Amino acid sequence: MDKNYTDTRLSYLSWLCELVGYRDKERIDAGGYIFLLKALYEKEFYWTVEMDANRAEEGKALRDEFADGVVPDAINGPCSVLEMMIGLARRWDSEVSSDLDSGKSESYFWIMIKNLGLEGCVDESFDPEFVDRKLDILLERGYSKDGKGGLFPLKTGKDDLRKVEIWYQLQRYLMENYDF
Repeated sequence: MDKNYTDTRLSYLSWLCELVGYRDKERIDAGGYIFLLKALYEKEFYWTVEMDANRAEEGKALRDEFADGVVPDAINGPCSVLEMMIGLARRWDSEVSSDLDSGKSESYFWIMIKNLGLEGCVDESFDPEFVDRKLDILLERGYSKDGKGGLFPLKTGKDDLRKVEIWYQLQRYLMENYDF
């Protein structure tokens, strides 16, 4: 692997980390999450519900923003879980705010991290196997039918969220938690 390829990937990962507030002093004081963010970046996002392909496309759109529309080979390829979650957090932000860039997408990203049970995965005690299991549960829809263990757990609901696309899971989560 050549140096430019590696430098581009590292620059992109750093940029993604900044989008979710990794450089935020409070997050760094909490122990740091660079290992977690790197694991999310290295894990390919795939879907079992057809319309979740849209989440992958939103995640991959971040590359265009980073590279000014000319995506280098170093960051081309399948969408990562990190990209999907950042894209979804931005979409969430635009859904609850009249301002398309209200700046809350960072907070929404960390809510999803908490919902997945990954908020304790700080660098000092990072367990890659634990994170990988949690991500497999997300990707394979191995969470409970009410969404616990996934991105958007609900307190109520009759439908099996394992069969519902992520976008509609978010909509239900918003209705239950944000008075929509």
